Amino acid sequence: MALSISLTAASLTAVVVAWTMIKLFNIGKRDSNLPPGPPTLPLLGNIASFPSEHIYLKLTEWSRVWGECYSLKLGPGTVIVLSSTEAVREVMDKRNATTADRPPSYVADIITEGHHIGVVRYST
Repeated sequence: MALSISLTAASLTAVVVAWTMIKLFNIGKRDSNLPPGPPTLPLLGNIASFPSEHIYLKLTEWSRVWGECYSLKLGPGTVIVLSSTEAVREVMDKRNATTADRPPSYVADIITEGHHIGVVRYST
């Protein structure tokens, strides 16, 4: 009986460790539905590729390679870079129904109980 419990505990531990490792190594990976961008590193994404000075030169270089709309992974977060006025106009004017909202702020919702005009979302 004790052997059965220890095997169950060991297999459960192995599953949890494997799941955690998969989740950790997916941090920094680009989702398939995002625009293309520079290659990423596990956990870091594109953070290791950023220079300490004159970041705009690197962003311009990437726009020449990846186009006027590309994505960067900064750890678990994603940044979409628009490097031309045409791309900005496309997103702001033609696709404003899907891009006009701000990201949800759970802390602001808890503090204000959803009743503050400064943090209200567009779609609510």
